[in-house]
Amino acid sequence: MIDRTNRPGQIVITQPANIGPALGEIREILGFSRHELSRRIAATTGRKPNTAYVQLWNWESGRHAPDVASVALVLKELGLGLALYPLEDA
Repeated sequence: MIDRTNRPGQIVITQPANIGPALGEIREILGFSRHELSRRIAATTGRKPNTAYVQLWNWESGRHAPDVASVALVLKELGLGLALYPLEDA
């Protein structure tokens, strides 16, 4: 679901419809546990860590899709930003 080879230093989500599972894959690549990320999200948002954990699990398992604001929050807590770039084949 992600490609780290096309653009050095960048992570490209190749299947945007599967953004939740891709976020889980990115989290694992960066060495964060779901518990650690949920604690970070809880501290930022004021939610309970358990609530954030369940939400992350639902997104990463593909049960629910995160909205854009949630994607941005998760990426921020992972130390990443969201970038848009032109498609090469467009």
